Amino acid sequence: MRTGFADLLGALHAGQEPAAKLIEGLAAGLRGSLLVVPTDGPGGVLTTTQNGVRWVFAFTGTTALAAFAAARGEGDREWAYRTVRGARLADVVAADCGPDAVLAIDVGGPAPMFLPAARVTEHAAEGVGR
Repeated sequence: MRTGFADLLGALHAGQEPAAKLIEGLAAGLRGSLLVVPTDGPGGVLTTTQNGVRWVFAFTGTTALAAFAAARGEGDREWAYRTVRGARLADVVAADCGPDAVLAIDVGGPAPMFLPAARVTEHAAEGVGR
């Protein structure tokens, strides 16, 4: 599954567009994208907390999830996941995990991205008045 959002990530990492110009597009693109979100067993999403920041893992496809698994040395096990619309993930994470939660997208691959969940949610709210 390749998405327009994944293409924006690639453009950012390739330096094809200035980062500031792409950030708004990434926030908007994330909201409309389907993401692969690994689950932690009991049905919640896979997260980690470091220095008080909650990192929520999401991927632009199963290939990106496989790269993450391999980077963790866990490429040989089966990973349970959900397919979730980016808007839903960002809104739930921002509400449940607080304003410092970060969506860690495609970690372990060649073009990772870290977006504050609250910023993605704010972008949607800003678009309502336009």
